[in-house]
Amino acid sequence: MALSGHIAQIDPVICEELAQYIEELTTSGQRALDQTVLKKVKNVCKKSDEYVKQSFHILMLKLEQDHAEIRLSTFQIIDELFNRSHVFRDLLLSDFQNFIEKTTEINYDDPLPPPKVIAKLLHTHCLEAVQKWHNKFSVGYKKLELGYNYLKDCKKIDFDNIVMESQATQRAAQEKQRRQEVINKEKLTASLKDLNELKTEAEDCLVQLENCYNLLFPPDLSQFDPAGDDTNVQDYDESATSNDVSTSSKIDNNAETMTENSKDIGDGVEINPNEIKVQGNNSNACDIPKDKGIAIVTLNFNLIRIYLHTITNVLAIFCHRFCIIINFR
Repeated sequence: MALSGHIAQIDPVICEELAQYIEELTTSGQRALDQTVLKKVKNVCKKSDEYVKQSFHILMLKLEQDHAEIRLSTFQIIDELFNRSHVFRDLLLSDFQNFIEKTTEINYDDPLPPPKVIAKLLHTHCLEAVQKWHNKFSVGYKKLELGYNYLKDCKKIDFDNIVMESQATQRAAQEKQRRQEVINKEKLTASLKDLNELKTEAEDCLVQLENCYNLLFPPDLSQFDPAGDDTNVQDYDESATSNDVSTSSKIDNNAETMTENSKDIGDGVEINPNEIKVQGNNSNACDIPKDKGIAIVTLNFNLIRIYLHTITNVLAIFCHRFCIIINFR
């Protein structure tokens, strides 16, 4: 009866899920474990000691991988389970020599795999963990006491110095982070100050550009309309697209004629509404009809208006966004 219950505790589906969780944790490439996935591993191990044993075997296989990041993540899972499961402690201490060699490089014939920075981190963290395990569990686990003494006496591991070095490293890292935060804050303050000055300058340029725009293109620009009607030239807008199509087709036709007839023009063409005159030595060039010249002038005016309108919108957006940055303090 007990045997049947024992067998019923092993579920292949759960074992597969457990292997997937461990695979995800050990191949993430992150210095810290994903706590959500780690919690799933712990929940599976709580179901039965058989799943704890399954976790142990998977993790020991992971320690064989020739990649320090995989070994570091594997060690972190081992540390979590060692502190929570008596079964896991017994299993690990029964293979403690192999565990130490794969995580601390005490066997110089079997060095830790690259990258070296992570390997050094793994070495330090593992020895720190062994020190903590010894302080917490050595009374009830003779193998842990023997393993600790072996590292301390035979391998000359100075655990006290390792802990002190680790604490000093942590303090140095915290101080470095604090200084970097101060520097970043100073840079941010200086940048916001520069942006505030740039905001005022950009607004002045926007006003000047708007004034130039109004001077160059007054509302009565419709007198240059080649169609001869009284319709005012509309601002560049999506609603005027349909009207621009017919005008553009006329202008394109005129532009084609002008292009073919002006290939030999070298000194340029001066155009005014009343007289089209060819200058320089280009008297043999074609005469440009007055209505086509006016169409070209109007086209140029409209293009310039479009460009200036676009620049105005860009500057307005520029100022608006920088105003948001300035006010977001």
